[in-house]
Amino acid sequence: MSPEGAVAGQALERVGTLPDLRFFATPDLLLHEEHDPDRVGRLVQRLREDRVLRNPPLVAELGDGRAVVLDGANRVTALQAMAVPHVPVQVVRYLDPSVRLDRWHHLLVQVPEGWPDLLRDTVPLEFVAPEEAARRLSAGQALACVRVGAVVWAVPRPESLEEGARWLRGLVASYRGRVPYHRVEPEDAEAVQARYGPAAGLVAFTRFEKARILELARNAAKLPAGVTRHVVPGRALRVNLPLEVAFQAGSVDEKNAWLRAWVRERVQEGRVRAYPEPTVLFDE
Repeated sequence: MSPEGAVAGQALERVGTLPDLRFFATPDLLLHEEHDPDRVGRLVQRLREDRVLRNPPLVAELGDGRAVVLDGANRVTALQAMAVPHVPVQVVRYLDPSVRLDRWHHLLVQVPEGWPDLLRDTVPLEFVAPEEAARRLSAGQALACVRVGAVVWAVPRPESLEEGARWLRGLVASYRGRVPYHRVEPEDAEAVQARYGPAAGLVAFTRFEKARILELARNAAKLPAGVTRHVVPGRALRVNLPLEVAFQAGSVDEKNAWLRAWVRERVQEGRVRAYPEPTVLFDE
């Protein structure tokens, strides 16, 4: 083995298994959730100024040359708006048990006037007891539950996955951009309010199955942004990939060959580091 190969092998041993970074043709990336137009606009401006992609979107391959964006709908949409022909992503083995699909809840600091009654023409709502709402969510019999004060409504699960996604988009659209809210982890209401302060309402969402996420993307049906949450070990962060390569002419194979060499160079330089313990970042 050459000295360079020995150094590379030692570096890889220190880092461990590297994330699977690749370029995909932009039209081959399918979204399973909506993007946020305001955030996309800000991202386009930042990407044009910085000319680097800090954190590659997470995707799962469909087996036909396409991939579903698990996390990064805004980044992919921003790069599409910039006419980037190929997008750098991190490919994950979606069916691996270590990749977890969870969900966020939305804690509303305020509620819109007349909400949620104003939704009745577009989103079916059923009055339920709080205990029944929790049971329905756990059993997958409700897509979401809305709580304002002591009153709880449930959004039932329809037979059609696409119709259910449309109902959830209507539900979130009724308050997104109108009142402030936080994405919060599913936990009891007292713990949530102790962390985020008093709130006027809570929208709790059901868990989705991975197969349903892939089905949504294949059918061009989208969930609202900020509902699904993918927990992936070995997430590639602060990659700071130069975007001029994504803009250049050339095939996806040529760009992937460049990317493999670029990653190998950074490993050899000791610029890639893996943290086995959970890490909290304060500059995102």
